[in-house]
Amino acid sequence: AMADRVASINGRWPFLAKQFEQRNVLVVGDVMLDHTAAGQARRLSPEAPIPVLMVDDERFGLGGAANVACNLASLGARVQIAGIVGEDEDGVRLRTLCNGLSIATDAVIGSSERATTRKTRFIAGTQQVLRLDREIVAPLSAAEERALIARFQGTRVDAVVISDYAKGVVTDAVIGAALDLARRCGAPSVIDPKGLRFERYAGCTVITPNADEASVAAGLDVNSDTASEAAGRALLRSVGCEAVVVTRGRQGVSLVTADEAWHLPAHTHDVFDVTGAGDTLVAVFTLAIASGETPLAAVNVANVAAGLVVQASGVAAVTREELGHALAGLDDRQPMTSGRKDVTMKGKILNLQAVAEQSLALKRRGQRVVLTNGCFDLLHLGHVRCLRKARELGDALIVAVNSDDSVRALKGPGRPVVSAAARAEVLAAIDCVDYVTVFDAPTAEQLVTTLQPDVYVKGGDYRPGGKTVPEARIVASYGGITVFLELEAGASTSAIINTILRRDREAQVAACEVGPWR
Repeated sequence: AMADRVASINGRWPFLAKQFEQRNVLVVGDVMLDHTAAGQARRLSPEAPIPVLMVDDERFGLGGAANVACNLASLGARVQIAGIVGEDEDGVRLRTLCNGLSIATDAVIGSSERATTRKTRFIAGTQQVLRLDREIVAPLSAAEERALIARFQGTRVDAVVISDYAKGVVTDAVIGAALDLARRCGAPSVIDPKGLRFERYAGCTVITPNADEASVAAGLDVNSDTASEAAGRALLRSVGCEAVVVTRGRQGVSLVTADEAWHLPAHTHDVFDVTGAGDTLVAVFTLAIASGETPLAAVNVANVAAGLVVQASGVAAVTREELGHALAGLDDRQPMTSGRKDVTMKGKILNLQAVAEQSLALKRRGQRVVLTNGCFDLLHLGHVRCLRKARELGDALIVAVNSDDSVRALKGPGRPVVSAAARAEVLAAIDCVDYVTVFDAPTAEQLVTTLQPDVYVKGGDYRPGGKTVPEARIVASYGGITVFLELEAGASTSAIINTILRRDREAQVAACEVGPWR
């Protein structure tokens, strides 16, 4: 019945992805800085029976409402975030991270009275051993409320997201102003709620509680499809919204409207870390309904996206290309939620953060990581032979594929011939390839900096005297090596395309010569 109700998102995805680029979204809520300190714990402390973590990797990312904004920006939307940070170093870091993703921070106000919320996760190997929170949980003052509302109330938006983490930013006055803005713009409003008083979100379009939040707010146990529907209907009545989306972890997600309820199973993956999956679901769901999709179609797409980010450690964002590939892997003849397909080719096709985690884990086990990158448009014999040779140089081969936009910039408006999603899937089907990721930059410098492979492989046309390799300098800086492989003579995508075009012209000429007008 689901398949009858929902047209395949897969077929509409190119149009929908383009719509995402045209959406202006305001995110209001509790912004946070995510900090990860990772390393190895090989001994116990002499001071107490606790492990000693030797940190060898630290990184900062966006959390809370800022992670919702990060996911929206990663999907191509134009995003403005409204919240509060301390006038401290972490506040500067958060703004810098947002600006690097083109997330507008004009509506992020600073406060000398509170610290920027920071969550630090300590990771030993792949196991989180401790989380340290630095935060001040207190409602905004009246002056802070007025300042925050003034920053966003004149904005033109296609959707509003309120991301409530109960840290004090999402007051009744802020909720009211954000919902008023959505109504004035004729835009949907999606709320990720907290607390007992869901009625304070009255007038929103959709709320997206997790199972525990829905259970507490509705006063019902949410432990089955039937119970999820009952809780959803209770919340529909108390909030007066159009739909309730209950996220249920491994049990999937439930969508409840006034007329019907659907229960979508989770997309099965090797779950690495569930952190931020709810933020991803909210972001994708919001963009889909803001682009004209029904709540059911939107939750289908969002459910797939949430299934992708649980493969990465810590907070992660899904890209349009990753989501497009995942949707392409679904069986059009079945409901999108059937879980009949492994949409990640058994974990081979990953986002950059997940690949970085895998690369780090491999190197910690003493294995040699090899990286190569390219367009791989019309995969041919030369590609396959180079990939096999590259794999022989180490224990694992990562292949980074240029996105459609970056191929177009490199090769011209007629390229690529094959989409990034299809190119990634073809590469993942090759036995010597261990992981595939799609990247959008014109060069692989940031890719190499992030992954730090032991061996970086390029084709022979890039050797000294040929095309330059700016990445080689980065590889050398941390002790890696760059290897140039000889190309297969006469094997190139451009040559194949030119041969096809030439033969097509010859065939057309031949057809004219034998016609009745000869």
